Amino acid sequence: AHLERLRGMEEDAAAEAFFDFRVADIAMGSGHFLVAAVDRIERRLSQFLAENPLPAVRDELARLRASALSALGDAAEAVVIEDTQLLRLQIARRCIYGVDINPPAVQLARVSLWIHTFVPGLALSFLDHNLVEGNSLVGIATIDEAREELNRYAPNLFTTTAESLLGAAREPLERLARITDADAREVESARRVLAQAQTAINPTRALFDVLTAARMDAELAAKLRTGGMSG
Repeated sequence: AHLERLRGMEEDAAAEAFFDFRVADIAMGSGHFLVAAVDRIERRLSQFLAENPLPAVRDELARLRASALSALGDAAEAVVIEDTQLLRLQIARRCIYGVDINPPAVQLARVSLWIHTFVPGLALSFLDHNLVEGNSLVGIATIDEAREELNRYAPNLFTTTAESLLGAAREPLERLARITDADAREVESARRVLAQAQTAINPTRALFDVLTAARMDAELAAKLRTGGMSG
């Protein structure tokens, strides 16, 4: 469906949306499913590029290859970097997401993807935003769910939209999605941008924590309904 959508776009728009595809494993363990997903997506995207050679995507891959060969120096003569390798790297960075409640599993999943998508000369992808520690069974999953929960306690008081909840986090997250991790400088830039987004999202995170807790704490839920919460 994603590839059919790309085929219906103008060339520039298709290039912009090329990696706009998400796979999430919300109980990922050490990431075996996500590693397999990288390969499956790469095969389909490679086939699409062979049939539709989008110049902007080809330029991005060429920039990554040039950065890798430059970093390798004299050793570059003995290295061949294929587009398929570069595609796997970008897919892991831009299309793959995972959650696990076990911190060591999260670290193992990152290592699995780093090993599987390693390109000589390029920095390891910044996956702190993609693969995270969390509980996939408890929490607020969607904006609609947040709206329903808020309406239980204060009907018509909140105008709950993606913009009101995500707010200032949207812009740094969009910048993060465009960083390609071509070198250590870009990886550090991604780290800074993610920190900005996390700071911006903190009020919404706190709100979701309260709403989640209220489902399990009748006293807290009663306070919310009567406006007895402060601070």
